[in-house]
Amino acid sequence: MIRLSTLGLVEAFAAVLVVGCAAAPRHLPLKVEVGDTTAKVRRAMGAPKERETFGAAEAWQYCRTGVINDNFVTIVFVGDRVTAVRPYRGQMMNAGQCSSHFRPVRWTSLS
Repeated sequence: MIRLSTLGLVEAFAAVLVVGCAAAPRHLPLKVEVGDTTAKVRRAMGAPKERETFGAAEAWQYCRTGVINDNFVTIVFVGDRVTAVRPYRGQMMNAGQCSSHFRPVRWTSLS
């Protein structure tokens, strides 16, 4: 039977946490500009974690879990073109689960 001391368990957990966080990119790659097409955004960012619509506008939301903060970006389209790119940060709530903490899209501030 293998016995680990409390200190050994803490060290093992810390090593896993550091390796896991080091392997995950800390910032979203903002390779998106106003005027880009939905196809270009999908190639650069992948599929959105969340989508919302408001009239002819559509918002795609992305996130990436960081060490202390989660990084978010909301990309707004009208038709097939990007009209706004809004990055923001949030406190890490659930390690690895940033998609459950998107801010609601404030459509009036995006015009």
